[in-house]
Amino acid sequence: MTVHPSGLWRWDACRDRVAGLRGRLGFPDEGELRFLGLRVDLGDGSVEDVLTGGRLTGVDPWSRYLVQAVFYVLSGYSEAEHVEPSGRLITYKQLRGARFGDLDNRRTVLLLVGAKT
Repeated sequence: MTVHPSGLWRWDACRDRVAGLRGRLGFPDEGELRFLGLRVDLGDGSVEDVLTGGRLTGVDPWSRYLVQAVFYVLSGYSEAEHVEPSGRLITYKQLRGARFGDLDNRRTVLLLVGAKT
């Protein structure tokens, strides 16, 4: 896996936390994690876009950003404890950190769906 060496969220730095999700928190006990249309190989840390079949190499700035974001999200998720769903609905403001986030995510959403800003 080629990821820019200055990146904080590299596979070699996140390997143990991400691999620890295997068989936990909704992930099957397999050699890969699949979520949000991506597949992370737990053997070498490669990230693949399942929808296009393209491998995210981390060489260009956009794929480097995406690969590091994947490792960031999975590392944080690995620290979660399993809690059974309560069945109760909550508001956006009840989400942890929601009050401090950017409430206008239009640009982010447009980037994710590939629209021009």
